[in-house]
Amino acid sequence: MNQQTSNTTPHDAAASVLNIPEPTSHHNVFDPPSKCIFYPKGVDCIYVRRFDLDDLDALSTAKNASNMVGMIRAIGRTITAPIEMLTQDDFKALCFWHRVNSYPRKPLIFTWECTNPKHIVTSKLEITPDMDQDQLDAIDDARRFLKNRVQLDTVKSIMGNPMTLARFEKLKAWYKDNERYTYPHLLQPATVATMIEFAELTNLQMKNAKLQELDLNDDNLETVLDELVKVTSQDIILRAATHMPNTFGLTLVDRMNNLRKEIKAHPEKYGTEFLDDLDMFDDLTDHDLSDVVKGTCKYGGCKQAIELPIDFDLFNFFPHI
Repeated sequence: MNQQTSNTTPHDAAASVLNIPEPTSHHNVFDPPSKCIFYPKGVDCIYVRRFDLDDLDALSTAKNASNMVGMIRAIGRTITAPIEMLTQDDFKALCFWHRVNSYPRKPLIFTWECTNPKHIVTSKLEITPDMDQDQLDAIDDARRFLKNRVQLDTVKSIMGNPMTLARFEKLKAWYKDNERYTYPHLLQPATVATMIEFAELTNLQMKNAKLQELDLNDDNLETVLDELVKVTSQDIILRAATHMPNTFGLTLVDRMNNLRKEIKAHPEKYGTEFLDDLDMFDDLTDHDLSDVVKGTCKYGGCKQAIELPIDFDLFNFFPHI
């Protein structure tokens, strides 16, 4: 049989399996901090477009309903890859991309007051001997430091040390030295799919709490609440399960239950060394996104540097439209 030459690109090959849409002229290349190292073969590039009105409407509706899953789905509509596949740090970087590019007239701005004593703006009022304490306090309150501002205008400003091939080689070497974490127990970075599963469990928890308040009956209520107790009370099990692939269980609860069975059957494999391995794995796969934005005072050549924390709360991250 003659072999025909195929013109199929890696994107086409991955698209046929993952149902990935073709990028359009409205899409831009999104360079995730993971460098797509942990994604299926053929997914070596992700494209993203800015939010359109439908996306903004879906995002706003989900936000107003405190529906995190709905917000994630709305954001996922803008990329040429299943949103569930993304690592959690890649998803965070994607949100920053949208914050910078989808809201050009509402930039992300951080302000601070320079603590250089030379930059204190004093009140024009003079202190006199006959002033009472309230007047003195008012003058003191009028003193303030000069305010600075810095605008986060590029996603690269939060990139620390993205995954590189060299780091991936270290990870492969670690896998080789720790054969117990091979298929089907292969550890992987936590993904958006896990975020969605946990958010849905949390929604169930709230829903069932409401059912209890209303004194309604639900045949599955006791079972669901038992699972939620397990999820919320066993942080170590939860953390480990977020790093387990679907071959270890199709859902987060399945993976947690299977891990409990593994621990019960092989307690010698899951001691403090296992926690050390999780720490090492996290270090090797950390995308190293920065939690701070750096600023410098611009008054009078001061150049006093400061690091301002970035509070990434999905519900409050995007501006109100």
